[in-house]
Amino acid sequence: MNWGNSGLFDDSTALEGKLFRMKTVFTACTPILTVRDITKAKSFFVHNLGFTLDFDWGAPPTYAGLHRDAVCIHLIQEGASRQKAGTGNITILSNEVDELFIQCQRNGVDIVVPPEDRPYGLRDFAFRDPDGNVINVGCDALVK
Repeated sequence: MNWGNSGLFDDSTALEGKLFRMKTVFTACTPILTVRDITKAKSFFVHNLGFTLDFDWGAPPTYAGLHRDAVCIHLIQEGASRQKAGTGNITILSNEVDELFIQCQRNGVDIVVPPEDRPYGLRDFAFRDPDGNVINVGCDALVK
């Protein structure tokens, strides 16, 4: 297929390795984390991180959607997923990290890396959910 003439691109240089502009505009991204026990995973995100449950799907539920502020996360039960539980790694950008880090410590969350100003311009920390998925939370390094 000639992608340049397909109408998907504004010009015909896509396959020539040149810069091109797609008509498609990405509007959001929702990570899907594979978990062993969807009920426990939902509880973790709600009680430790302040997420709100938006929906459950399936009987019994094998898929769920949660949100906090502008961030959405979906959870899928292992066995209904294409990957194993605990193999996810996501980053959430926020306005601060230290208060959340203290809350996570108080709740016994498995901290992987404590907050620190990084050379790439973020202050961030990382933790694991009960299934081993890694969640990174970062903010501008100037914001503490």
